[in-house]
Amino acid sequence: MGRKISLFISGLGGGGAEGVCVTLANWLVDRGFDIDLVVSNLEGDVKSKELSDKVNLINLKRNHARSAMFSIWHYLVNSGPDKVMSFNIQLSVVIGIIRCLSRMRFKLISRNITIISQDEKYKKKLGFWHGTVSNILIKMFFPLCDMYIAEGRAMKEDLAAYLKIDAQKIIVIHSPVNKKIEDYLKKSSQSGEAKEDYLLCIGRLEPVKAFNYAIEAFSRITDDYPLLRLKMVGQGSLEDQLKQMASNLNIAGKVDFEGYREDTIPYYVHARLTMLTSLYEGFPNVLIESIALGTPVVSFNTPGGAGEIVQDGINGYLAKYQDTDSLAECLKRALDRQWEPEVVRATADRFSSEKIIDEYERIFA
Repeated sequence: MGRKISLFISGLGGGGAEGVCVTLANWLVDRGFDIDLVVSNLEGDVKSKELSDKVNLINLKRNHARSAMFSIWHYLVNSGPDKVMSFNIQLSVVIGIIRCLSRMRFKLISRNITIISQDEKYKKKLGFWHGTVSNILIKMFFPLCDMYIAEGRAMKEDLAAYLKIDAQKIIVIHSPVNKKIEDYLKKSSQSGEAKEDYLLCIGRLEPVKAFNYAIEAFSRITDDYPLLRLKMVGQGSLEDQLKQMASNLNIAGKVDFEGYREDTIPYYVHARLTMLTSLYEGFPNVLIESIALGTPVVSFNTPGGAGEIVQDGINGYLAKYQDTDSLAECLKRALDRQWEPEVVRATADRFSSEKIIDEYERIFA
């Protein structure tokens, strides 16, 4: 079988999908595959320096998928990959259109990173192109892929139901633990790092992450835990709004906006727990990374993979979706008990990068 694989992604910023893409490219090239990593652009790039020298990085220098159509066509004609995997639904649609209009017969695999029904509902607020045209194109061309990778069971069920995709074409492969975290764990004693008095939120400060719930729940427990702080690691358009919210709740002096941090391992390691409050998720890497480092989590039972990662009372707690009272109660339960880091870490064993890459290698072989 052909060993030439092209991975397509919008960019190499600091998100979870970008990290998985780089991890996958590095592992596959070490296993003898010929790997091209094709990006729409490298604006905000933080991941390319983690890429193996053996991976061929190709920058199309285009702002978005639709403007990259002819560049993608030209690349595919000249490179002749045996298999193409896209990490972006819009790129999957564009590549699917190109394949329909050409005689190219590569296998097209789409790795889905979100609960698509929720994502499309959210995008309806973003205007005519994203809310209407994009949705029509997705429903027409996305189902033409040969195979779909879903990060969890909820994502698979959503894909099959929302886009009427044959469930047999959808394979569940979880996100792997970040290789940097695995390397850290190999070097550390794993005897238990000293915890500091803070809760941790990591992610873009954008509406979909819904960090307003995290700030609200934190404000409700500060009287019981007067030394406790909340650290927000990330940047985005809502930073000023979230700071104002903290001020209105009289907890501004206890909430630290840390900005984007390339190395988040120390934040996870020293946190009492990690909190997730997203409106929806695919298979949240934040939760996987936290438990892999032995730090318990408290998460809304948000649409997506959170419920497949969090094991109540073992590695954290699930709160009722968008219920701040439930979230605050789960935070108190988590703070009031002693956690065994090795037990929490063990729940991430199924996400080890080697196990996950073995599954990818089987579909590429």
